[in-house]
Amino acid sequence: MFLKTIVSIFVLLQALTEAYGQIDSITLKKIYEKEIIYFSGSKYIKNNTAYPIKNLVAEFEPNTEGFEQYKLFASDQHKSRLYSGVGLASIVLGIIISRNEPDLGSGLILGSIIPIGISFNFTLKADKKMRKAVWLRNRNVLLQHY
Repeated sequence: MFLKTIVSIFVLLQALTEAYGQIDSITLKKIYEKEIIYFSGSKYIKNNTAYPIKNLVAEFEPNTEGFEQYKLFASDQHKSRLYSGVGLASIVLGIIISRNEPDLGSGLILGSIIPIGISFNFTLKADKKMRKAVWLRNRNVLLQHY
């Protein structure tokens, strides 16, 4: 009799644990589908809605790891655009100058490779930091609920 009671209690506890686990995984799935961000092309998706990347900053809570990574992303993105502009200006100036001074114009056009290369490097760094920022944000969203 005692053994049957112990086995019955054990089976009941196991059933309750499994039921709690199923409820917990359903809640987690709802939070995941509603709150988690992922990228699709030049947009990010949250709750099955696409938003432009420029709106991404609103998804971060200030003074969090993700927000700090986002600020680093924005800084690198700004540097990338600056160097890209310098490279483009060098190409345009080189084309204009090459009419009167072919050597100087060619030098400016070839020299544009340097700022464009630096711009590409900052673009890659910025992308990596943005993805890390979103990963940290998603992690924090899930940890807040559990």
